[in-house]
Amino acid sequence: MNKLFTNTKINRTLKVIYFLVLVTLIFLDILVVIVLPQVGLGANVAYSVCVEDNHVFVTTNDGTVILDISNPVNPRKIGIVATSDGAFGVTVKDDLVYIASDSNGFIIANISDPENPLITDQYNDGGSAHSVCTNGSYAYVTEYPQGMEIFDISTPDDIIKVTEYDDGGVFRGVAIKDNFIYLPDSGRGLKVLNVTDPSSPKLVSTSLLTHGAIDVYIHNDLLFLGCHRHGVYIFDVSTPHSPIQLGKYYKLGGEAYGVTGNTTHLYVADLQKGVYVLNITDPSHPKEISEYSSAAPHDIYWNDKKIFLADQDKRLIILDEHLEPLYTGFPRDISLQLFLIAVTLVVGLILPFYWYRETRNRVN
Repeated sequence: MNKLFTNTKINRTLKVIYFLVLVTLIFLDILVVIVLPQVGLGANVAYSVCVEDNHVFVTTNDGTVILDISNPVNPRKIGIVATSDGAFGVTVKDDLVYIASDSNGFIIANISDPENPLITDQYNDGGSAHSVCTNGSYAYVTEYPQGMEIFDISTPDDIIKVTEYDDGGVFRGVAIKDNFIYLPDSGRGLKVLNVTDPSSPKLVSTSLLTHGAIDVYIHNDLLFLGCHRHGVYIFDVSTPHSPIQLGKYYKLGGEAYGVTGNTTHLYVADLQKGVYVLNITDPSHPKEISEYSSAAPHDIYWNDKKIFLADQDKRLIILDEHLEPLYTGFPRDISLQLFLIAVTLVVGLILPFYWYRETRNRVN
């Protein structure tokens, strides 16, 4: 063996191969520890959540998972609307679930039997669907690169595209009040569209200072806007076509991904800070009153004094109104990460140990 390594050429080749293997392992470590969980791989990731009666609907990389939450401390998976590359947005009305399903487009499924949901129809024109809301016989779906698409859903097994609105913006959320659609444009602010005639949506106003706008929720005459890395905004939409900003709250280092609330409290899903609650009795001066930091949520839903989080690492987290945990989700499986790190450490020590031994042998 020693004679083999006295050959300078072979020695150099082996060192190059060793370093290439070590660099590859380090690259894989970075990939599985940092990168993949960020895009939803290697983790129990969830993107959006809504609740109907005793069922919670969570969009994941597998599709839209249905869980029975009759016992909120022990939710039970009972069904799934499976899609090839998962789903992002979801809303439920009566026995129908409406899903914005990434490259699968817009999907309607019948959930009268939640253990055996049945897709009634889907519409896919090659974009990536992100969020959905409904109003009467129409559904409004944000989709990249098409902007926002409007569908006639009066017949759930025959989705008809009515029109689309595309001004080059990037829309991640959508909400409706009366005949006005609210679109958070991450690059240009909150946009308001008049959809009195759904076949001809018209832009009526834009709130330009709401940078990073990503999620929107409306309660009565209050609109809550989550802005990525720019905090949360509160608007008065009593005049729907002309929102008036009432207040703003910014949490240093935060990434507000989801918002919900009522006339007294605003609940914020923050990917970096967890979830926090603001007292908005005076909406011009919102005050933080509680926080739960052991979460990395993409979305939040408030219902019947419970808070539901679509979490990046644990899929679903359920809290009470005081942010005390009822259910802390599925922990991430990190066995692959630990294995690769261990292999990297072992390989990384082989050559230094060999060099040390050879140096001692030469000295002796």
